[in-house]
Amino acid sequence: MSTNNQLYVIPSPYLKAPLSYNRMMLDKCLAVLVLALSGIYFWGMPALVTVLCSALVALVTEYTAWKFMGKEPKLQDYSALTIGITLALFLPIGVPLWVVALGSIFAILFGKMAFGGIAYTPFPPVAVGYAMINAAWGKYLSPGDIAIETELVDPLTELKSFGIDSIELTFTDYIMGNQLAVIGATSLGVVLAVLAFLLVRRVLSIGIAFGYVIGITLFSYLAYMSDPTLYADPGFILSTGTVLLCLVLLTDFATIPTSCLSRTIYGFAVGAIVIFLRCYTELFDGAILAILLGSFLSPYCDMIRIKKLSKGGY
Repeated sequence: MSTNNQLYVIPSPYLKAPLSYNRMMLDKCLAVLVLALSGIYFWGMPALVTVLCSALVALVTEYTAWKFMGKEPKLQDYSALTIGITLALFLPIGVPLWVVALGSIFAILFGKMAFGGIAYTPFPPVAVGYAMINAAWGKYLSPGDIAIETELVDPLTELKSFGIDSIELTFTDYIMGNQLAVIGATSLGVVLAVLAFLLVRRVLSIGIAFGYVIGITLFSYLAYMSDPTLYADPGFILSTGTVLLCLVLLTDFATIPTSCLSRTIYGFAVGAIVIFLRCYTELFDGAILAILLGSFLSPYCDMIRIKKLSKGGY
């Protein structure tokens, strides 16, 4: 009979069969790769170079960090590759490669490795890297401000500069990618297909997706009703920029709540923060930074529980 009474506690994510961490990370990696290929299709070599730079720097940075810590590199879990590709998705073409590289380094070192790995980080590493780029070189993050030869317009830049009446794009334009946007959000149709895949594969929580969309729809509608000439309607908000693309970041297992109710509330709160940052700050987009701020709320959302009534009371 064993006398070993030690209790072993491991960090999240806690998964049940048939799900596994490696399978979910592979699904997520495939999803962001499809988005990257979509961006490369629309923007060609500049997008390809940006994606390759971000991904390779992320892999090299993590490999070096593990070696520096005296541990065997764990690149086979796809997390470093996924982080590198995902960061590139939120960047427009034309961003200097040194900015891309520094953002990728920052995402790996301070968004992941500084906490001991992907299972320990309290913030999405991509959001950490993006926040650093936004703070230091934010002028490169607006597709409308990048000097490239194209007749396409950036709807967010048009909205910020000239108001909602200046935008002539149709919903079909958003679906087909006839807009100037970041690499991963050029085609709304591809983004929706990828999100559907993540939902079916249970990588993206239905509760988070539902709460997020409801939060954005509700608060953007309230802002729109307060001043229709200044603020966009919910349909425009959900069709442009990185709003729906950001749902890819809400699949980081260690940074989201655990129960269905808490995830729905968390998604709703992040959606509300997105609209606040877009409508009442000078930020170009604000969706990724909303997720970074929402990460602070995740532990508090996990405290919310529904008490069940039984014969013995609560």
